[in-house]
Amino acid sequence: EILAPIYERLQDTAAVFTHPQLSWPSDIPERKIDYIFASRDIQVLAAEIPEVVASDHRPYTALLEIGR
Repeated sequence: EILAPIYERLQDTAAVFTHPQLSWPSDIPERKIDYIFASRDIQVLAAEIPEVVASDHRPYTALLEIGR
């Protein structure tokens, strides 16, 4: 609910995942608390939350392509 205004204007890069990706806590993730949003004119090529325990969150990356 708190993110609704953001979802109205931007796309969540996690939409490319085939199943929910969780990032917190890093040892046994049970919640999605990390996001990468992009404007709708940017294409999301890939996104990943690797199984890495280096912090309290797992890293979250997205590969984006800006239209020409």
